[in-house]
Amino acid sequence: MIRKLRLYPDRARQEKLARKQARARQRPKRTIIQPKKDSRPWFLFQIDTIVIYWDNLKRYIIEAVDHASKLGYARMYKTKSSKVAALSSCTD
Repeated sequence: MIRKLRLYPDRARQEKLARKQARARQRPKRTIIQPKKDSRPWFLFQIDTIVIYWDNLKRYIIEAVDHASKLGYARMYKTKSSKVAALSSCTD
């Protein structure tokens, strides 16, 4: 009954697990590296979209903030499509 319910640990399995854990301690984990933060303007920037309900209309504010110089850009659009944003930036 004890073997059927596997109440005693399997010695071979425990040794294999111990070897695997020892190898894992020797090798450091691969992690995702952080992006290089350069001090050039607009090298690294953050983009965000805000939805505002104004006079029963839905408006979108797309903003971009530069990480290095803390400069920001914001614009309000009627739709959140990239087509509208590209066309309005070309006409300005």
